[in-house]
Amino acid sequence: MSGESKISTSFQSFFGEAGPNETREAIVIYRAPIPTTPRVRGRLRELKSRLDLIKASAAAQRPIQRGLFESYQRAVGKPRFGAPELNASPIGKNTLPVSKVDVTLRTLPLLAEQPNVVAVLPNLRIKLIPLVSKTAVTLSDCTS
Repeated sequence: MSGESKISTSFQSFFGEAGPNETREAIVIYRAPIPTTPRVRGRLRELKSRLDLIKASAAAQRPIQRGLFESYQRAVGKPRFGAPELNASPIGKNTLPVSKVDVTLRTLPLLAEQPNVVAVLPNLRIKLIPLVSKTAVTLSDCTS
């Protein structure tokens, strides 16, 4: 899969009128190793096994994530005068193969070309829809 196909098309509007050194936050989904033990489902006594599996998956993802961050930093190079430093951090204590990474227009393709990267998405702010109170609607309300 090419680097360009891993980048969400939402970045076009996300970077809209951004300058070359302006950073944006991206969500990176990367390929993680498959856990060696099968998932355990069911009874309460098996919950500990499931928790151990999640902890083992998180531990297995850390080297992949660290390697991804280091290779991205090598590809980007040292920050030049006036260029921002790009940070990377895990999301959810490594329980999922997802991370938060700062990108610029120039560094976005470099990130997508990293071998373990599956997808790069913009970290867009969301606006929650306010809850509408439920009121009883009667037949007389619907007819005039």
